[in-house]
Amino acid sequence: MIITYFRSSSYNQYSMCPHAYYLTYVLGHQSPSGVAAEKGTIVHKVMECLAQAKLAHQDGENHYIDDHFGKMSVKDHDYVYSDAFVDDLIEKSYEHYTSRSDHHFTPKHRKECVKWSYDAITFCNGAFDPRKRDIVAPEGSFDFEIDEDWAKYDYETPDGQKISGNLSMKGTIDLITKVKDNVYEVIDWKTGRRLDWATGREKDFKKLTTDPQLRIYHYALSKMYPDIDQFIMTIYFIKDGGPYTLAFNKSDIEDTKRMIKKRFEEIKNSERPRLIRSWKCSRICHFGKTLHPSGAISSSTGEPMTICEYTANKIRTKGMDCSLVEDIREGHQFDYYQNPGG
Repeated sequence: MIITYFRSSSYNQYSMCPHAYYLTYVLGHQSPSGVAAEKGTIVHKVMECLAQAKLAHQDGENHYIDDHFGKMSVKDHDYVYSDAFVDDLIEKSYEHYTSRSDHHFTPKHRKECVKWSYDAITFCNGAFDPRKRDIVAPEGSFDFEIDEDWAKYDYETPDGQKISGNLSMKGTIDLITKVKDNVYEVIDWKTGRRLDWATGREKDFKKLTTDPQLRIYHYALSKMYPDIDQFIMTIYFIKDGGPYTLAFNKSDIEDTKRMIKKRFEEIKNSERPRLIRSWKCSRICHFGKTLHPSGAISSSTGEPMTICEYTANKIRTKGMDCSLVEDIREGHQFDYYQNPGG
């Protein structure tokens, strides 16, 4: 199977279902976001704007440029540190995303976005309010190649396209702050449940020490800020337990590399991605609950096949090369990455 990069969500999706990973990252078919995910995007945007406002003040600026909202004035210091500013950001974010959504949003959804935003910034006397932090980077992006022999890849697609290089790590970190000299803290906001969706088990401190997202972020931070000795990782489950804080240092990176290497080789050597069937197929997986547009009928059940079933059947009967030629999304690039909320 072709793999050219990891992001934390692609790593986790393979754990949840290798076949869904294949459909998303190899064939390039995207799953539309649900209402819950879009509410999360709204809250993330509010946190991002609060951090951008504080960073502008740190830099002595009276405004900042937002990628969606354009020029945002932060000249009035009292206003920026007031609830009125938060309310305006919530309203602006809510309007921006819901007006572009295919879903129907209700007053209840809006109240949830307001509540979650305020829960995030008022916890522990505002300890996680971006306006009270020393901001290093809101929405810090990373994209780097792993310079190791094991990270090399060399593929030839069925149509003769040659793809070679080294495995890349890509991603966007919600917020990077400075705690003190040589110590940075990451804050990653979560509006979903505190679960490992691959296993269904709750994430506790022990589980979080091996969490792929936190480890990948730590690895990326070591590349982005090589002179910083200590990185603190806080994953903030706004509606399911609050903040969980862990410390990583440079000695943890080799374990992270081994984790990445193992998953990379597993995917690269896969010729038939496993389809993991569970209740999630018909409840939360777009490919498992959506009928294939061809209307193809299953020879075993006599029922129309889902996108997942259709592609799995194609691989089983004709091979992955046939699927790559016939099922890939037009224009898909194997190294394409879009920032969350983009």
